[in-house]
Amino acid sequence: MEASQALGYALLAGGIALLGHALVAVMARNVSFRAANTMVIKLANAGNLERACKLCMAAPGSYLLAVAAALAAPAADVHAAFDEAAGQLIERWRRIIERGMFGAVFAGGGVALAISQHQAGTFHWVCGGAAALLAIWILARRGHMARSLAAARHDVLPAIVDARAKPS
Repeated sequence: MEASQALGYALLAGGIALLGHALVAVMARNVSFRAANTMVIKLANAGNLERACKLCMAAPGSYLLAVAAALAAPAADVHAAFDEAAGQLIERWRRIIERGMFGAVFAGGGVALAISQHQAGTFHWVCGGAAALLAIWILARRGHMARSLAAARHDVLPAIVDARAKPS
């Protein structure tokens, strides 16, 4: 095996590994914000903020961590706590998406190197196609965290503020 062929396989394997890691990270943080927001709002309207916080903590890494920060904050700091946690989640999400895109670039480089050396076989084409499909899916999901946080800010935070304003 030539050095360029080994490099091509290494780039392809490394790219697929990065894309796989990004896929798992995105899927682990994937929560249906419509269903989750409805549950949190119902619990907040019932005055059961502790249970709502436990529900939010059951989905680590998702946008619900920002909602949990808002639930744990004093009444005057609900929005500030949410915004601080949301900023951290957006940054973490951006790094996950970037990692996936680096994986796509590496995998594409491995396929391109094999093509340039006239050594591209079925393995290269299948792995390159899979990497392209994974990259497209990750790109399609890149705005999910921002949409989830915006929906929570619009729907859930007013319910939390109202629940805190109610006399116990």
